[in-house]
Amino acid sequence: MALTEVSIGGAYDFQNGFKFGLAWRGGFLDANLSSVAQTSGVTLNMESRDLKGSNMFGFRMGGQYDADQWGIGFMYRNAMNYTANGRIEGYCDHALCSGGVVGGELSAKTQFPQALSIGAHANMGEYWMSHYDYTWTQYSAVDRIDFEGNYRIPAALGGTLSVPDDMLHWLDQHNLRLGFEYVKYKMPIRFGYTWTSQVTAEHEASPTLAPPGMGHTLSLGTGRDWESLSLNGAVDYSSTTGKVSAGKRYSLEGDYKLTVWSAHLGATYAF
Repeated sequence: MALTEVSIGGAYDFQNGFKFGLAWRGGFLDANLSSVAQTSGVTLNMESRDLKGSNMFGFRMGGQYDADQWGIGFMYRNAMNYTANGRIEGYCDHALCSGGVVGGELSAKTQFPQALSIGAHANMGEYWMSHYDYTWTQYSAVDRIDFEGNYRIPAALGGTLSVPDDMLHWLDQHNLRLGFEYVKYKMPIRFGYTWTSQVTAEHEASPTLAPPGMGHTLSLGTGRDWESLSLNGAVDYSSTTGKVSAGKRYSLEGDYKLTVWSAHLGATYAF
């Protein structure tokens, strides 16, 4: 599942240390999902293909206060609901199925939840700066992916059936970020650490979701300013691990692990 977001915004400097910004957000959802269903003792491999949807009614707002040696700020983004349309197809390994499942049109409803961040920075001498951030994201609002659609198999195995919802029961996400910046050179050296709380419930763990455990991210980056233009980039390494014990509903016992490398590049122009 991929979510691409575009945003246009602006900010105003009140010249007394206070700044306020507001941005419009639009999102585009593109997904291909696989799941397993059972009926009459027969296992079905179901595939939700080419699911596409969009939402153009998002916003983000934030404020900041800068003193001589420190600053504090906040950011809020609203929740965005998505309805993605595509097709449901599948495969049935049973003599009565003849290898196939007759699918049809499918819609899936989900949400990209609201989030609130509070951050601060402080000077630590002539060349060092420190940065602190806490972010809350309401992933508990995403308890399922709501599917609407039908597929057909032989009557002996159940006939026409509704596509079941994909239950998630996620937990709220909490992020703690700590960063440092060495600013002696034209291109500063930046590095940081992020701790992420567990989001996936143990009884809903699967290979297609984040592991049911805490996550850790290390970051390294730099940037450059040219009068009104600012260009910044960073590279991240993230790792999340979790262990599911025996007896958890719907989840296989064992160790779950995810590692991700990612790169970020951004530009800002000030009028």
